[in-house]
Amino acid sequence: MKLFNLILAFFLLSVQVMAQAGASSSAVPTSKSSIDKRVAREANKAEDQLERAIRKRDVASLDLLLADYYADAYEGSERALGKKGVLAKCRAGTLDYYKIEDEKKLTVRGDIIQIEGVARMEEKSGTDTEMERDVRLKRLWTKKGGRWLLIAQILQPMNPESKK
Repeated sequence: MKLFNLILAFFLLSVQVMAQAGASSSAVPTSKSSIDKRVAREANKAEDQLERAIRKRDVASLDLLLADYYADAYEGSERALGKKGVLAKCRAGTLDYYKIEDEKKLTVRGDIIQIEGVARMEEKSGTDTEMERDVRLKRLWTKKGGRWLLIAQILQPMNPESKK
């Protein structure tokens, strides 16, 4: 698992470097305001498709939304999954969708979109009592072949005071 986390960290660093290199190229359109609105609409549509696929257990749709090299991790734990594991959890009905509730922020760098914010996570304790807590969520999307693909999702715990 530690090797997977190391690979994930390296991958995310590589994505940021590539995005920064792409953002400085002359191929990036100069009309930023109209591009931002269009890209924001597309990103929100991709997020909606992701939510629908997970909630309906639509493995085929989810498979189309996830990049082959997709990685899902919860920082500070041994929880990490690739595309195959996420599809298996969806098929079994145990995959959760984390909706960004607060502080939603969209960042575009080259052909990478980062959507981040605060999501609510429900957990069951050892006594089967449910607890809700806030987590920081980041999703990275890229456009390949005319469609948006989710390449990574990272959940980070927030401070202990955020537990409810």
